[in-house]
Amino acid sequence: MKSPDEIEMVLNELLTETERAVVLKRLGIAIYLDKKRSYEDIKNHLKVSSATIASISDNLGNPGLQEIIKRIKADQWAEETSGRIVRSIKKILPV
Repeated sequence: MKSPDEIEMVLNELLTETERAVVLKRLGIAIYLDKKRSYEDIKNHLKVSSATIASISDNLGNPGLQEIIKRIKADQWAEETSGRIVRSIKKILPV
């Protein structure tokens, strides 16, 4: 699997909607932990238990999870940067 569409297709075939939601929450926990958010903040935003957060925290240094975090951060950076560029262009060029 090389493209996000292929990965999505396989995950949709293998996992139920509930299972996909669980996976997404766990990825969210990893991102929040990477951003140094508190357990309490994560619990309130994602509606997960401290045990689930601790489980993800224990695995945060694993290479697979680190690769996903790196890619998500790169996507976020690209979106933020392109947004700044578009806003700057709009200030310079009247629409």
